[in-house]
Amino acid sequence: MPILEAKAIRKSYLGIPVLQGVDFECAEGEVVCLIGRSGSGKSTLLRCMNHLEAPDDGIVLLNGDVMGYLKRGDHYVGAPERVVDAQRRRIGMVFQKFNLFGNMTAEENVVLALRTVLKQSKSTARANAAAALDRVGLSDRMKHYPSQLSGGQQQRVAIARALAMSPDVLLFDEPTSALDPELVGEVLATMKEIAAEGMTMVVVTHEMQFAREVADRVIVLDGGVIIEEGTPSDVLEHPVHERTRSFVNRFNLTHRSSERYPS
Repeated sequence: MPILEAKAIRKSYLGIPVLQGVDFECAEGEVVCLIGRSGSGKSTLLRCMNHLEAPDDGIVLLNGDVMGYLKRGDHYVGAPERVVDAQRRRIGMVFQKFNLFGNMTAEENVVLALRTVLKQSKSTARANAAAALDRVGLSDRMKHYPSQLSGGQQQRVAIARALAMSPDVLLFDEPTSALDPELVGEVLATMKEIAAEGMTMVVVTHEMQFAREVADRVIVLDGGVIIEEGTPSDVLEHPVHERTRSFVNRFNLTHRSSERYPS
């Protein structure tokens, strides 16, 4: 059974369809990269996966449990917020923006959710925060405030915060898009290490080199539907769909990820 699965997801905004019946699944330990033009529905699909956005139709399952709903007889009803919150704890999310509290140190930013959400003791939360920050290479920056950290370091704190919650799946929504080009590599290298440890990851990205090297599977969205999926070699080196070829060729010409991403 897939660890994360979406069935016939539909979502519209102001009557404009963004997702049009998307089916998606991800196995435990798999790294899936979602690529496609801006506005193709990638981020919306990601937000539906952890129920930050409720689908208009279709369901998302995490380890067989329906996100955001409870089954009553032969139909589903909206789950209480406490149930949804408990489900979300199992899915970590890393956004484009770092969303760190500026008045808290790196350690305090990670500790906060462990204390308030998981109700860990102060000593346990601090130990787990230290382990998570060490995991992303920031053990020497624990006492630094966000203003004292580079953008890449701030994003790595955000990754540590998500990791510390021990999620079943990590979702990344274009985690390098807000970074200066010279800082992209350190974040991608951290994500590569996490993937190598066996973390299940779904990554919305425009970093084609990362997708080539790290993804087990690449999915291309266009106009709210999946138009192509397969191994990185299949999709990025030998795309079948014309829109995929156009997208990949454009990034091969204008985005030199390999020049800044350590292999």
